[in-house]
Amino acid sequence: MEIIIKVLKPVLFQNSQLISTTAINADPDYNSGTTYPSGIRVSYNGVIYESLQNSNLNKTPGLNPTWWQDRGATNQFAMFDHVIGTSTTATTSLTVVYAPNSIFNSISLINLDAAVVKITIRDGSGGPIVYENTAGVAGSQSYSWSDYFFNDPLLKRTQIIFSDIPPYLNAHITLELTSSVGSLVSLAQLLVGDLVTLGKTEYGASAGIVDYSIKQTDEFGTTTFVKRAFSKRLNASFNIENSNLNRVQSYLYTLRATPAVWIASDEVRFEETLIVYGFYKDFSTEISYPTFSKCNIEIESLT
Repeated sequence: MEIIIKVLKPVLFQNSQLISTTAINADPDYNSGTTYPSGIRVSYNGVIYESLQNSNLNKTPGLNPTWWQDRGATNQFAMFDHVIGTSTTATTSLTVVYAPNSIFNSISLINLDAAVVKITIRDGSGGPIVYENTAGVAGSQSYSWSDYFFNDPLLKRTQIIFSDIPPYLNAHITLELTSSVGSLVSLAQLLVGDLVTLGKTEYGASAGIVDYSIKQTDEFGTTTFVKRAFSKRLNASFNIENSNLNRVQSYLYTLRATPAVWIASDEVRFEETLIVYGFYKDFSTEISYPTFSKCNIEIESLT
């Protein structure tokens, strides 16, 4: 069985593309007629802002940096902010309707926590269903009966790719996440775009993480920890037919310093290891043979 390396370049998200969501923001919406004291947080245009001064009246967030500090995306918009460390969360279920206003063939869910995922795509708002798929997040195999019955988190899928989606410019995506009653569901990133094949992945790919947590040991030998974010690393080699070399090289040039979903294998057993949402740090090509070339790529995830 051939293992294919692919990449998904997400379409640019704009706030107006979020049609509806059942997620609830923790902070109230900004009101220009309200006087805010220092330290109060509000939601405005998908961003959380914190007041930096007392008597904060009629100072629009985003336009007055001496009055308001950007504290990141709101809960409703966290799944579109390109930050892995923040997620949109809800209790028991989450329903989002999103119209990307662009043709795409794939959807990627990154850092997912739910029991069941359902994707429904309509041709226009209220139009006919053109794509529908439901996926469970239980892993591909159970290592023991206790793992299976006690829902070992190591067995749950946190990254899912839906591909082979028919192209519709006016597509309206409905994403439904559900879990057991009272449990949280969450999603760090909902990404749509065209999935492009680069070549055939060679065995020998390596993966790991860089941990930005702080570990300090004092003079008495006591070690303390401050847990912080981490980033994934992926190094892969793949072969390209020389007839496609120029096309692949040119496409990768467009992905410089651009977040994308890199898929070194779409087999479920490898998806937690060989799917990375991030950017490539290094790429090289060795024209080894008359008919194909060998490429090496190093990818680092966002945090």
